[in-house]
Order: sequence, then structure tokens, then C-alpha cells
Amino acid sequence: MEEPKAYFSLITAYLNGEMEAEEKAAFEQRIEAEPDLAKAIAAARALAAEQAVGPETEEVAEKQEIAEGDQTESADSSSSESDTVPPPTPTQSNWSRRILIVGAIVVGLFGLKWLFTPPGLQDLYQENFEGLPIPQYSAQESHPLMATYEEALEAYAKEKYKQAVPLFENLLADSAFAQKYADDLNLLLGTALIGSGQARASIPVLEEYELHPQFRHDVRWYEAMAFLQLEETENSLHTLFSIAENPESPYAERAYQLIRQMRF
Repeated sequence: MEEPKAYFSLITAYLNGEMEAEEKAAFEQRIEAEPDLAKAIAAARALAAEQAVGPETEEVAEKQEIAEGDQTESADSSSSESDTVPPPTPTQSNWSRRILIVGAIVVGLFGLKWLFTPPGLQDLYQENFEGLPIPQYSAQESHPLMATYEEALEAYAKEKYKQAVPLFENLLADSAFAQKYADDLNLLLGTALIGSGQARASIPVLEEYELHPQFRHDVRWYEAMAFLQLEETENSLHTLFSIAENPESPYAERAYQLIRQMRF
């Protein structure tokens, strides 16, 4: 499984010295504030230090031992022996280091169970999914379909999502009503589809509102719920990490805790 790139790329960029000064300073403040992140950095550095004792270091040590303790061996023989095991190229060393660092980050953040414990995505979905608050409208608002809307909202509030879905769809089919209430209707429909077990159908409905100034945080959270229901681990993690890394999201802490639960 491919790991969430946005999160791990920050850590590898920091450890490889690829951050600008301002970005590095901000990231170091974050390390001080997040014990799990600090633990991951420490684990990665320790592993990188172990890797440094590789072919090049061993070769230098061998040469020193020959020079100090074995004067009978010729310089030509020593040179020939050292040339038989060429050191890795900088590119090979860099990629090897990145792979080891990512492995250390995984273990440092989530423990060895990350590698061996399959996530119970359906269980996590059941524990974390809940419907949206019901929109409030003025009692003076009138429309021939308002009674149907109230019926749909009542079914939604009672978690009767299978009953609510066709009601929302019928309301959206009425162009005049949909024009007035489209945003609320679509978001309620998308989440009701998830609640009724139709997560796949919910995704294109929710995606239309990913950039909506009012609903974008709700949309990302419910997209994560949809991926959990579908048991799509990579999409679930990718979406949850994007939420956890967004300080403006009211779901950030819940997303972070869910990521940890996915492997613990």
C-alpha cells in the first residue's frame, strides 16, 4: 500500500535538508509540539545513523587496520581489495536512505502493529459516522414541496437514511425547489447515501462541494467516511491525512485519532 505522500514527504524533506529556512523553522516548532512526530524523527535519525556505518565506513576502517597492524601486506594488494566492493553511488545511497527513513517514520508513529494489524475499516466507519445537523428554516418560508422537505429532514434526523435518499432526490428533481435549496439538499443527499450503505454513489455528489467555502470541511470528512465504508485503505488515509494537516478543519483532531486507530 502506498503511504500518504503529503505527510511523509514533509518528514523526509526535513531529514534530507530539503526545506527552506522558513519552512524548516515552522516544522521544528511542530516537532516540539507533537510528541509522536518527535518520536518519528528520532527513530528516523537513529536508523539513518546506523545506515551510515555501511560499505564506505567499513572500507575506511579496514584500511586503517591494515595500515596500523599488518605491515607485511603490500599497498597494491590493499588497494586492489578495497576496489572490489565499490561504494554505492550518491543516487543509490539517497534512495536507500529515503526508504529506510520512511520505514522508521511508520514504526515511530504507529508502532510495529502498522505492519501487521489489518485495519477494521467498517468498524471505524460505524463508530465515527453521524449525520449532519438539520438545517433550520424560517417558518415563513413556503413552497409546495416544503412538506416533503420536512419529511426528508425528519427521516434523516432519525437516521432513516434509506427513506430520506429518495425524498432528497425527488426534491432535487424539481428545478425551482433545487435552485433555492440545492447546497443543503446535495450535502444531505451525499451523507444520506453513505448512511444508507451507498458510499460509492455519494462520492460524486460530495466532490461537487470540495471547494465550497461553507461545506468544504464537512465534505472532506464525509468523503473519508465513504472510503472507510468502502474499505479503501489508501483513499481513507489520504483523505484523513489531508484533514489532519489542515489547521482550519474542525475535524482535524478526529481525523488524526482515526488514523491512529486504523493501525492500533
